[in-house]
Amino acid sequence: MSESFEIQASQGRYTITIGHGLISAGQLPRPTNSGRIIDQNVATLWPATSGPGDLQILAIEDNKTLETVATLIGGMRAQGLQRASHLYALGGGIVQDLATFAASCYMRGITWSYCPTTLLGMVDSCIGGKSSINVAGYKNIAGNIYPPTEVLIDVAFCSTLAPQEHIAGLCEAVKICFASRTNAFDRYMDLCAGTTPFLTPEKLEQVVVLSLGVKKVFVEEDEFDKGVRLLLNFGHTFGHAIEAASHFSITHGVAVGLGMLAELELARALGLAPNGQVRIVRLETYLRSLLAEVEGLAHHLAHLDLDEAVRSLKADKKHGNGLYSMILAQSDGFLERGTLPVTAELDARVRSLFARLQKGELL
Repeated sequence: MSESFEIQASQGRYTITIGHGLISAGQLPRPTNSGRIIDQNVATLWPATSGPGDLQILAIEDNKTLETVATLIGGMRAQGLQRASHLYALGGGIVQDLATFAASCYMRGITWSYCPTTLLGMVDSCIGGKSSINVAGYKNIAGNIYPPTEVLIDVAFCSTLAPQEHIAGLCEAVKICFASRTNAFDRYMDLCAGTTPFLTPEKLEQVVVLSLGVKKVFVEEDEFDKGVRLLLNFGHTFGHAIEAASHFSITHGVAVGLGMLAELELARALGLAPNGQVRIVRLETYLRSLLAEVEGLAHHLAHLDLDEAVRSLKADKKHGNGLYSMILAQSDGFLERGTLPVTAELDARVRSLFARLQKGELL
């Protein structure tokens, strides 16, 4: 059983298909005029999905660079791909970022399809078409928006994910639902509250459908990330800094979960959100229950580099001149995007929040 819907983008519509067993057994087509980029780990765990000539990537943060994009483009050329060729990409967010960028640049752009193999990729990044590449030590400083022509989501791939990868995906899924002003957050909590991070395939499909259905609204209203879609950066201002300050021992989705807790606490400290606001407390309780299952998290937090955390937060590309751009909860429990003047007092609050995370006080 599968479910499909379409996303309307400036370059046309593309189809999202969600199901179990769609491609994990190797049913993905392999037309003669096509190429394939695949995560090395996926090729090992799911050998039926790969074949001779595939461009395999070691999907680690250090490889999410323009140099790797250049290597991929060289490989695509060596395989004889032309403007009319099609590219398939199988993997998580790093593979998606690299494939998006490479497909958009190769011969000024070829069509491509994406098959996310992580829960985070399935519930969030697979739609919207954004790529983010690290350059000169700056995380996600380069990128573009180049949607695929098709997204195929096979939740069977989740069966080989580590526990923290399930948690990472659920942190992003609940973030999307919380950012909506519909009843999506309540629906998400009805599905997931009180369960372990390992959901059944049926529940995984439901979470993916719910999360992407909510994100579809954000993406179609604000494809180029200039307005309401920016609310989906909730948790990312602190989250990206946490990743950098942990030297990426804390993965993206987990860092975003921690970032949400920090940003909710900042909203309270600034007097924007009151103590005890029901919607906020419900999210915090759920996030803490998820993050408590991340093995070794306390150790990684204890070794956060506070100076690096503050530096990374200050360097976030969303900030303006003398202003921090933040997604913060308000008195009604919903999110708003705003700017905060950079002051010594605010910087002290920010550093204090990182220190509290380091000590585990927000968990």
